[in-house]
Amino acid sequence: MKQFILLSSLVLPLMLFINGKPKERIKPIPTEWADCLEKYKSAWGEPTTRCSGNDTYKVWLKNNCTESIDVLVCVQEDNKTWRPFSHNGMAPRDSMIAYACKGTGKYLYWARKSGDDTVVFPTVDEINKKYNE
Repeated sequence: MKQFILLSSLVLPLMLFINGKPKERIKPIPTEWADCLEKYKSAWGEPTTRCSGNDTYKVWLKNNCTESIDVLVCVQEDNKTWRPFSHNGMAPRDSMIAYACKGTGKYLYWARKSGDDTVVFPTVDEINKKYNE
């Protein structure tokens, strides 16, 4: 029983880190622009434009808000580095795909109101240093 509780306390935060919280409706005015993004699909082993094999990991995200957003998504490779993808001007209900050729199943994302250059996304070097687990 203790092992189950310990395992549950480790797995649940990891699942929340990877999957985030579910979204069910279009949001008119988000409190955080990243709340506009929803993962609606992920898959292992699907080919991409640059790689194929059982280790590929793809994640599909869509904009669930009524305003356009700029997005940076990073997917972790098995060597613990992050592969970046950006989508500026992602329209409401628009979607994007990000992937890792040899993935861990982890992904991160940042979002801002489209065109808001006062909000600066982290660089890939900053992401690799901060999220190197």
